[in-house]
This record gives sequence, structure tokens and C-alpha cells, in this order.
Amino acid sequence: MKKAVLMCRQCFSLFLLLLNAWITASKAPLLLFANRRDIRVVNSDGPKPTANIVISNLEEAAALDFSFADSTVFWTDIGLEMIKGLKLNGSVRNEFSVISTGLMSPDGIACDWLTKKLYWTDSETNRIEVSHFNGSHRKVLYYKDVDQPRAIAVDPFQGWMFWSDWGEIPKIERSSMDGNPETRSIIVKQNIFWPNGLTIDYEANRVFWVDAKLKFIASMDYDGKSLKKVIEGNLPHPFALTVLGDWIYWTDWNTRSINTCNKVSGGKRRVIFSGQLNPMDIHAYSALRQQTKKTKCDENNGGCSHLCLLSSQSPNYSCACPTGVRLLSDNKTCADGAQKSLLLARRVDIRRISLDTNDHTAVVLPLKGVKHAIAVDYDPVEKRIYWSDDEIRIIRRAYLNGSNQEDVVKRSVSHPDGVAVDWIARNLYWTDTGTNRIEVSFLNGSSRKVLIKEGLDEPRAIVVHPMQGLMFWTDWGAKAKIEKAALDGSGRVVLVNTSLGWPNGIAVDFSASRIYWCDAKYDKIESAEFDGSDRRELVSDNMPHMFGFSLLGDFVYWTDWQRRSIERVHKITGKDREVIIDQLPDLMGLKAISAVISNESNACAINSKVCSHLCFMKPGNEFLCSCPSGYELNSDLKTCSFSEVIEETTLPSTELVSSESVDRSSSPSCMVDNGGCSHLCVMQSSEVHKCHCPSGLILMSDERTCTEPPSCSADQFMCLSGKGECLSLALRCDGNAECNDKSDELDCPVCAPPRYKCPRSSLCIEPSALCNGVVDCPDSSDEHCCDRYEFRCINQQKCLMLSNVCDGSNDCDDGSDESNESCNKKLEVTSSAELPKSNGVLYVVIVVVFIVVVGCVAFTLFCRKKRDGAEECEIGVNDMLMERCASRSERISTSGSRKNLGVYSISVNQPLCERPRLTGASSSSLSTARVYRETTNPPPSPATNLSCYSSDSQSRHSRTNFASNSRRSRRTSRRQGPYPTPCTTDVNEESEPYPYASAYCSNSRVDVSYDSDPYPPPPTPYHYFSDTSPPPSPVTERSFNPNFNPPPPSPIN
Repeated sequence: MKKAVLMCRQCFSLFLLLLNAWITASKAPLLLFANRRDIRVVNSDGPKPTANIVISNLEEAAALDFSFADSTVFWTDIGLEMIKGLKLNGSVRNEFSVISTGLMSPDGIACDWLTKKLYWTDSETNRIEVSHFNGSHRKVLYYKDVDQPRAIAVDPFQGWMFWSDWGEIPKIERSSMDGNPETRSIIVKQNIFWPNGLTIDYEANRVFWVDAKLKFIASMDYDGKSLKKVIEGNLPHPFALTVLGDWIYWTDWNTRSINTCNKVSGGKRRVIFSGQLNPMDIHAYSALRQQTKKTKCDENNGGCSHLCLLSSQSPNYSCACPTGVRLLSDNKTCADGAQKSLLLARRVDIRRISLDTNDHTAVVLPLKGVKHAIAVDYDPVEKRIYWSDDEIRIIRRAYLNGSNQEDVVKRSVSHPDGVAVDWIARNLYWTDTGTNRIEVSFLNGSSRKVLIKEGLDEPRAIVVHPMQGLMFWTDWGAKAKIEKAALDGSGRVVLVNTSLGWPNGIAVDFSASRIYWCDAKYDKIESAEFDGSDRRELVSDNMPHMFGFSLLGDFVYWTDWQRRSIERVHKITGKDREVIIDQLPDLMGLKAISAVISNESNACAINSKVCSHLCFMKPGNEFLCSCPSGYELNSDLKTCSFSEVIEETTLPSTELVSSESVDRSSSPSCMVDNGGCSHLCVMQSSEVHKCHCPSGLILMSDERTCTEPPSCSADQFMCLSGKGECLSLALRCDGNAECNDKSDELDCPVCAPPRYKCPRSSLCIEPSALCNGVVDCPDSSDEHCCDRYEFRCINQQKCLMLSNVCDGSNDCDDGSDESNESCNKKLEVTSSAELPKSNGVLYVVIVVVFIVVVGCVAFTLFCRKKRDGAEECEIGVNDMLMERCASRSERISTSGSRKNLGVYSISVNQPLCERPRLTGASSSSLSTARVYRETTNPPPSPATNLSCYSSDSQSRHSRTNFASNSRRSRRTSRRQGPYPTPCTTDVNEESEPYPYASAYCSNSRVDVSYDSDPYPPPPTPYHYFSDTSPPPSPVTERSFNPNFNPPPPSPIN
């Protein structure tokens, strides 16, 4: 009932929005505003304005804008960290996602209704971005000198955009809509403190804005001149505003109201609507706000391959590319993706960071199930990434765009750490700090072989040099060292073992034949020749704890756990140091990659078909064929056969599986040439044997030879066992077993409605095939159409109630309901259960319908009576109709139980690690204030007593530390911001800032410059993160400084 009422009310709201906006285009507008949990519309000129819900059940809606011509509303949701949209089609909730990744606190949004672009600000990532209405071709416009951006507005007619910034230096800026840095300028920097809302008067070419601290509404020309105060004082807490005609409209957090006055004189001020609201952004929903005209982008997208952005400079537009993609010399076409980029393993995700452009935006790859990524590498041939996951103990791979994710190595893995791809011989190498081994396999995980298992303590990073047949790895154990060996594990040599502490990362400079490594204990980067000679120190300044390490071109790149940064420096001079990414926690492995595929080759590439299994390049341009563990090389030195010798194998935890033993000595057929089998020969009887294959191989049609399984195309599949043939996907789950093991009928999906699934079969049939006289299901169930208490006429698709069977009246055209067989069927059914009475069902239906109708009428009259009596319905998260109409006395008497309208209660003794997340949000948290625990980001170095500890950090990798934030120390006590939630102080009080109790962890700031530590380094952080806490937000003054109450423009809580 409630759902039906809510749906009707929302449909009515959409209808009202569209109809009234068209009718009253030249009159008082409809005001569209975000109400945190919903978006509402109110008629600004009605005698009794009512805030009708457009869309409800939102998380934390903050900013919004619209495209009138497209009947679309866009809004930012801080709680979901998304930008969403809604088509106002008046029928259903046609909600869609626009931007769902890479957002943290999107405070402002603006629509370019002429070229269909969205502009938005993010006060956490400190970026201003743009994209198409559908979220495609997303581009960062500004990221430098952006502190806490809030509201944003655009003028597509003149190509200007404006935004407010309430950061360390509060200001209002403008620039061309294409982000041209030459057009950027600060137009207000004096007499400004908390600039919140900002809007444009397109008729007068003036910008209106509000200051929540200085309590005024002002307007100015586009260049910041001719500034005039419209209202000054008597503004409790203005947040957002809009303008249409002669009027401005604004929301106020303290009074929870929508107000209006004359835009020039400030006169005729009045309250349009007030109540139990959380009004955020507001816009006048009118066609007058969005006049139309032709632009240079209308024809063929301005000749641009991707983005055509309007500009204030001639020719009034420019072409642009998505973030990370370079614009080619014709200034029209974008390159085919990023040419140079970084792959970053960041604990629970893998990111790609372009090096082609200066914004260095990290794009999260759409991967699933990343629990604790450690290392990452890249195969330039197939454009796949490979990474190790220490928590789930698996090595996985996926394409560079995140598609086709699959497990590569998932058995007998303890703690996989470093990974390295030999892209020429198509082999994968990895280190395991749990088993203390270095292993290799094909890139798909088959033909696995243990290369080195002796003399390893804590093997970490590994790299390969396919052209010279070498591999290098680091070991941070009790006696730290860097070693090298041939790719087959032979010729092992220790290169560096002095003045070495925790060698976390290593990289190869192929052109200069040098290795580079980072030492997290001695905090420096060094290099040496391939034989360990000519050891040089590259840089050792301000590098508290390096982990991931890579080299590309002239630069080495690294991640730093304590600085929470990715940096680079010139590989020869140690100069030109640059921060690529700053204040990003949970940084792990790093790989610098290029889109250009090198033409290098080696003997394994030339002789790829010679070896039956593994091929290793050897120094001196030679190659060696090798076999997986459990196999041995035949005398031809090319092929492998099953080994008669069981290698000694020890794992810390192994599940024992028993199997029936096979006595080969009793089988002459298997004794002679292994029965002709290439691998396994198993006796079926005293005289008959059968060839089998180990895991990862399949038996060929000759029933004797094992080979690699074929690669089936996207529209094919392969049986789990058998000859390895690729069958058409159309044969899978069709109800017939084509595979001998019937694997083509396993794990079949449930039929999607309204299709019908045949019982005991995977066959799905369309509804039109039911009861059509043709048997489609193997059990004929598609023709058994009538209910148990019904009878189906023999020659008709007609079901009768059993009470109509054998009653002396022919209800079926063929009279089959009165046959002796039908009477016997009725007797059988009625003897086991009582029949439902058809007339009784009809009566029940009539009564239910009557009750629903009467209830709807009574409910409508009840609310109408309350409205006529000037009683105000309380408006909450849901529709107004869903709340009871409480009297004013009831509301006053119960207001004291609302925790002061959502003010945080912070204990003085509460540690910093558990403080509520105060991210500058100025929205209300009436009942659901969320509290985050700061993630304890360890450096995997020795645990000390200087840190805040996670309660569940039980392993050796449990050291935690908080990096000091330079931005935090710049804040001063004068920057007392507004309440972190709307109406967080009593409305009768004059003082604005809420006096937060100090909540510092006494050891929250630590000295990160340590020289020695009492415990060995756990560079692989298995358990140092608190599983109960989310990843921390950027370390800012808003999260940590208890004496600073910044303006919380974004409604986090």
C-alpha cells in the first residue's frame, strides 16, 4: 500500500515538474533542490507551497543541475561518491549512473546544456573535471592550486566557468570552459571567508554568490568588478542560490528554509518554504535559464575525435582528450590511449596512471576480488597485467582494461610476493615468502616448475632480462642480499650483500645493463652493473619507506608508504625529482609500462616450437628446454615425460589426498615404452591400459599424446575433459550432453524471466511455447499447464476448477470434463486435499479491492484535513505522505531527543584513529552519522611503539604509522569553519563554530626519521590493515585537526 502511494506521489511530482515548468516559464519558477535523502521541487509562487519529491531514497545528495531540453536532472551523491542522473519521463524511476569511480566528495556540478557536458568539483581530490552527459571521455581540467572547491557554474554562451574555493586562501575563480590555463584568474580574494553557493545571471552577465561566514549575498561582473551586496547580515547560514528574472532564491541550513528577495535591492524578502528539510543545492527549473543557440561543436563535434569544449577565446571552442590521453599535433585527434603509464597495486585495487599528461589521474581498473595486491607486472604482447594477492594466495591476470580476469596460479601458494613476466618466452616468474621459493610457469599457470628453493630467506621483488637470459631478485631476510641467476635458475650469484637493509624493489635498465634497487631501511636508491660492480648511490633524501619500484626511459619510479606518494627521479643524475601522486594510502607494487612493443627477440622466440614445455633463454644467446615439476627431459633434450622419481616437496600446510595405487610391475603393456603414452600410463585391467595427462594438459585424438589445450574463441567452449575440442556455445546448456563428462550441462544459469526452465534440464523455452501442444521439455512439463486443483480440457488450452469437473455440465467444448476418466481424477485429488471454492476466491478478491479503495480515500482525506488545518506534515527521508502529521506541540516536545539535530558527540578520550570522519561536510546527520576508523597504513618495517595500532594486527607485518601532513600545519586557528552538519548549533545562539572536543591520539604524530628498529622488516604487509575500517580519506586538516572546524560544504554526514 505504501509503495503504491509513494509511486503515485512520485509520478505526480514528475508530471507537476514538467507541466508547470512549461506553463509558467515566464512566471515564478519551480525550484528544484537537493534535500540530502531526496530531490524535491517547490512552486515558488504558490499560496501554500509544497515540496514534492522528484526522487527519493538517495544516500547524500548535495549538488544538482539540469538539462531542460533533455528533461534530465543530474546530482552528486557524496555518500555513494557518485554522480547520477534521472530522466523526467513522468512514468518510472529512470535513474542512471554517470560517474561511479574516482570521486570522493563531489561538492558542485554544472550542466553545459548546449554541448551536453557535465562539469564538477571534488573537495577531496581537489579537482575540477568535465565529461559528456553519459560520463564518457572524462577529463581533469584543473588540479593545481585547487584547495577546497565547492560550487561551480558555467555560461555556455560566452564560454566561461566560475567556481568557489573555501580552502586555505578562500577565493572565487573563473576560466574558459575548456580549461585553458591562460584564461584562469582569481576574481575575488578579499572580503571572503566561506564562499558557498554560486550562480550566474545570464541576462545581466553577473555572478551571484554567498559567504556563509560573513553572512552576505553579493553580485559582480564576470571579471569580479562592480561588486554589490544584495543582503548583508541576518543570514544564519546561506548555502546555495539561484536566480531567475528579478529574483534570487537561496537555501539556509540553519533555518532549513528556501528564501527569496529582489536580486538588485534585496527587498521583498520572504520565506518560500521551511520545515524539517536539509536543503542543499537549488536551481530554478525553467527554460528561461537555458536558452539555446548554435555552437561550433554542433557540427561533426567540431572535428574533435573526443571532447569538444566551449571556450571564451576565439574560435570559441577547442578539442580535448580524456584524462591521460595526449592530443596529437593536429589539435583535433587524440592518441590511441596512454603511451606511457604506471600500473599501481593499491591493496584492494589496481590503478593505471598516465604519464603522457600532467594531471596524473589514477584510473581504477574494474577488477573483482582484489583483497591484498602486492606486486604487479605487464605483458606488452597480449596487453595483460599480472598481480599477486597475498591474502587470497593467488596470482591473477586481466587485460589492461580490466576485462577477462582469471586466476593463473592458485594451488600450493603460501605468500606470493614479486611477479615478473618474460614476454618473449611467455613465462611467468614469482617469489613466495611463505615457501621461500622462486617458481616459473607458462603465462597461463601451466607447466609449473620450482627453480630455486635453497638459500632463500625472505625473497621479495623479482625482474627478468629476457634478452640476456637473466633474472634478479631481492631478499630482505636476516642477511639481506640481491642475487642473479640464469632464467632456468642456474648460475646463481650474490651481487650485493653489504650495507643493505630492506631491499624492497628492483628494476632493470636494459639499455645501460644496470640494476636499480630501493632500500627501505637505509632510505636510498642505488644502482650497479649486472655483476654487482660500480655500485652507486642515486638519491637518499626524504625517502622514509619505499616499496614499489620500477624504471622506464630516463626515470625510476617508486611508491612510499609513509609519504603516501608515487615519485620519480632521473636515473643518472638523481635530479628532476617529481611527485606523481600525493597523499594516496595503501600503496604497494609499481610497474612503469609503454604502449610501444619492443622488437627484441631471443632463441626461445625463434625456437618456440622446439621445446614441448618450458623454454629458457640462456646467457650467450642459447636456449634450454625444461620440464615442469614431476617430469623429466627425454634424451632428445626437447620433450618431457612423466618422471619415475618423486621429488622431495614440503609445504607448511598440505591437504593429503589418497588415491588407489597402481602396480605398474604387473602390467607388461605399461612397462614397455610407457605403454606408448607421452605422460601417464594407467592400467584399466590386467591387459588393458589407458593414457592420461597431468593437470593443465589434454589427450590428443591419438589417445596417447598429451598437449596444451587449445584456445577457444569467445563464442566457443571446451569440455573439462576429453580431446580438447572447441564446441559452439550454442550447444552449452541446451539440455543435451555433448561432452563425455557432461560438463557442458554443468553450472547452467537459471532461465531469466519470463522464460520457462524445464525440470531436470538446462533447457529454457519462451512463454509462447507453453501449452502449445508441442512438447519441448524432455519431461513434457511445458504441456502440463493446469494447477493441481485444476483440470485441462483435452483438446483445449483451458483449465477448469475441479469443482466444475464431473458436475453434470459440459464446460469443455469436447466434453472431456464430464468423462469417466475426469471424474476419477477429481476423486483422486479431492480425497487428499480440500478443494478451493471458486466463488470464495472471488469474494475474497472483491473484499480486498474494496478495502484498498476505502483506505486510499480515507488516507487522502486525512492528510488534506491536516493541511487545511495549517498543520505541517513532517518531511523526512521519504515522501511527505509516508509520515504522520504530528502536531506542533508534539514536534517541540520530541525535538530534544534528536541529539541536537545531528551534532557529533566526540569524547575527549576518543583516540584519533576512531574519530568521526569530519571531512568538511555541512549536511545534517539526523540519525545516521557514520564514523570511520582511520586505516592503519603500516610501513612494513619493524613495529615500534611510536604508532597507533590496529586492534587486529597480529602478524609480523603490523607496524602502523601516520604520516604528518604539511597542509594540516598550515591551518590557523582563525579558520573556524561552519558546523560540520546543518543546524548543528542551537538556532538561538549567535556563535557559529561548534566547539569540538580535542580528540588527538597522543602518539598520532611520529618521527618518521628512524635509523634503526628492533624488529625485522615485514615488507609484505599481510595483516597490518584493520579489516573493520574503510580505506582512509586523504589526510587533511578536516580529518585530523580537532581545533579546526572547516566549512563543511559537502554533506558527508
